[in-house]
Amino acid sequence: MVVSAPSKERLESLPKTKQKSWRWLTFLAMTIVLQVVALLFTEFFLYVAGLGEEEIYAFDKDLGTKHMTNKRITWRSEGYGRTYFDGEGMQEPGLTIAKPANTYRIAVLGDSTVEGLQVPAEAQFTRVLNEQIKLNSGKKVQVLNFGTSGYSTVQELIQLKKQVLRYAPDMVVLCYDTRDLFENWSSPDETMTNLRPVALKVPGKDLIIHNAAVTQWMKSPRGRFLTSIGWLRQNSRIWGLISATETELSFKNEVYKTIVGLLTSPANTVRKLWKQASIELSKPDNWSLNKIFTGSSGPSFHIQFFEGKDPNAQSGGTNGLNSREVNSSSKGAAVSSNTTSGEANKDQAAAQTSVKQNSAPLPAHVQSSITKINSNAAKSALSEAGEKANNEIESTAARPKIDAATQNFVALLTNTLTALIEEMNKTCRDNKVKFVVVALPSRIGVAPAPGEQTVMLGVSYSDEVEVVKKACANDSIPFYNLVTPALQVPETERHDMFFAVHLSAKGHKFIARQLSGFLSEQANKAPENQ
Repeated sequence: MVVSAPSKERLESLPKTKQKSWRWLTFLAMTIVLQVVALLFTEFFLYVAGLGEEEIYAFDKDLGTKHMTNKRITWRSEGYGRTYFDGEGMQEPGLTIAKPANTYRIAVLGDSTVEGLQVPAEAQFTRVLNEQIKLNSGKKVQVLNFGTSGYSTVQELIQLKKQVLRYAPDMVVLCYDTRDLFENWSSPDETMTNLRPVALKVPGKDLIIHNAAVTQWMKSPRGRFLTSIGWLRQNSRIWGLISATETELSFKNEVYKTIVGLLTSPANTVRKLWKQASIELSKPDNWSLNKIFTGSSGPSFHIQFFEGKDPNAQSGGTNGLNSREVNSSSKGAAVSSNTTSGEANKDQAAAQTSVKQNSAPLPAHVQSSITKINSNAAKSALSEAGEKANNEIESTAARPKIDAATQNFVALLTNTLTALIEEMNKTCRDNKVKFVVVALPSRIGVAPAPGEQTVMLGVSYSDEVEVVKKACANDSIPFYNLVTPALQVPETERHDMFFAVHLSAKGHKFIARQLSGFLSEQANKAPENQ
């Protein structure tokens, strides 16, 4: 049975109340139709303009995040680039999981520097390498870009086992980037970029990897909401613009975060506000509504922290560090010691302690995350590792001596990174795949801006690279340090290799030129395990 609108004559013959009802229904229907048309027109306009196409993350219970699939990406936040994620989230056109005959596959793992969304896809160093290695090695080569924004080494290990090996690579290249050392023990916050599993390697114990922090975030109001609108996030460019704005606000605007908190978790937010208000109002000179909402220290996290400069970072102080710059990694420590179960919980609990403050203390939330091992043997090993790290860092006389708590914390992170690299090498060896490691040039490592913070917890990027180099030497892993040739480039040209944080097309070209010979040489060497 079809209900149609009455004709004009019939409408006029109806009672006045029914005439009014029909007019309102007609008006409502027309309003809805016009809104739908306006939305469709806006979506079409944004599609043609390539706007609202920077939403790249899907959720994964093991990895935290991964690339969306079957989606066009137009990147404008830094640089400009266009690419397409296929059904597996890969950027290579026409790529198949099954390896073509007589083809040598090289899988490149890394974070947003490898991902290269800031430049056109054809300018990414993995694409350029593809052609150069063919010329140098004489092999039919496929270089596959598995880089994903925000990925830590532990995510890259999980990605290797879960995704990369399905493509039957002949070689796996792990690209180390700045601050990866700290990201393996960093829990989620307001941004999806830092939705990660965590890892910890305590001396004398097995490497622990777990995703309890990811599971908890997925169950949070924000996690449930973003999961529920998966189709909208995947397909709507209007949502893409909203998401970009919302993400920016969630970094920098404490009032916005407070409003979101009141909508999603009102009880916890009210308790937090009350606590902040009680502290601030107890100080006669701090009766400021702005301070009650924002706190005296400002935002606790910015996305640029791990892959570039923290806008709140300050030079000088305790090794050029302030509390905001260590907040994310310390939160990861707290999660790792409180959310595990079984053997993982036992080992993590053994790593939890508080550290006595000294003349240059770390923030309280970091001190509560620094670990001390109960067994004498483990404690001795950790102390020795920490002292060794401190001695190496002291190679730069300008840096003050770091305290014992920081030494222990850095030693744990060093042990964890080393164990992750060893596990990646073992995984490749077991699958008869060659494994190599490359240290990428980082902007804060080779071309920092004047006054920019380049040291975290007493560790510079060159210190991080030394940790990776030694881990590779201990496990006989081929290693190539791209920082050294990058520092030999004239200073002006070094700066031209980067945007605000990521590589420019010139930077990608530099990496491809430097890596082509090394990877060609490695490709021509038969793996020892084959």
